[in-house]
Amino acid sequence: AVLVLPLGGCAKLYDVHVGGASVSYWAPELSGDFSDDITGLLGTEIDAEDTLDLGDERIPEFRAFVSAGPLTVEGTYFTANYEGSNTLSIPIQFDGEELTGDLFSEVDLDYAVGKLKLGLIGAGPVAVGAILGVGYIRLAGELTGESTGIIPLTMTVDDEIDTPFPVVGATVTLDQGITEALSIFGEAEAFGIAINDQFDLDGHFVDAQARAGIGIADIFRIGVGYRVMDLNVEETNDQATWNLRLQGPYLFGELRF
Repeated sequence: AVLVLPLGGCAKLYDVHVGGASVSYWAPELSGDFSDDITGLLGTEIDAEDTLDLGDERIPEFRAFVSAGPLTVEGTYFTANYEGSNTLSIPIQFDGEELTGDLFSEVDLDYAVGKLKLGLIGAGPVAVGAILGVGYIRLAGELTGESTGIIPLTMTVDDEIDTPFPVVGATVTLDQGITEALSIFGEAEAFGIAINDQFDLDGHFVDAQARAGIGIADIFRIGVGYRVMDLNVEETNDQATWNLRLQGPYLFGELRF
């Protein structure tokens, strides 16, 4: 079924889909650093690659959506676990403790976002829309090493961010039929938020991606994309700082029904 709506002074045919689901397989490179200043003690800037030697992970992400005319409600979720080990050449400070020797680290990332996409302008195969939504992120780091005291002890220190946040953004889509059963499409979207003393956090968050592929009988889509996620936050209550960037290509498949 189709719905004809005048938007932004232009008319566009919008497909009415009951819903759909997709799975993507993301292969991002991880970069960033962390520090934790507790009780006036200056924490070491800990590099995710050089200090922690965290390896890259392959991340599956799950997405479900319901659309009606120019409105789409969408939810996505993924979780990732990074582990690393390294032998420290100099001690590091984290969470008020000094660690040395063999260091074992683990970083967990849980990410979910619910979005409302609203088509604003439609002209031929091109549509432009706005994004409003609510995201959730949990970022936890745990380090295990030897203390630098008179009697060295194996110690584990950790810190965690666990917070919801609003997001705003924009999306552009291109969908062009080739035959009755085959089409090509491209999509780009970016959303995020500037965080200013919200939930005891300062900083920013951005999630941007572009993808392209082919559609078969308006039921199945496959394609490739590239995504960049950037998080830079400081906890105002204890001065912990997290700078994290994930960027890389992905494959995806989508079923519409």
